[in-house]
Amino acid sequence: MYINKFKFSNLYNFLKNASSSEGYKHTDAAKQKMVEIFKDKSKHPFWGKHHDEISKSFISKPGLLNPMFGKTHSFSRKNERPYKK
Repeated sequence: MYINKFKFSNLYNFLKNASSSEGYKHTDAAKQKMVEIFKDKSKHPFWGKHHDEISKSFISKPGLLNPMFGKTHSFSRKNERPYKK
């Protein structure tokens, strides 16, 4: 098989079996590889690109379809967010 020719130790987002990746959890080693690769933002595959308005309309959920519609995060929940500003 063609996919077996790859060294999976160098990849971070591949499954050897082409099945659903639903519920897959990245290992700490895979997360670290992603951090190292994308420290230089220009290496990110979406660098310099933007969604057009049609794509944005498909991505966003308007009004009542959005689970956060009419809600706000509590102050304590805002502080629990995993990313830095």
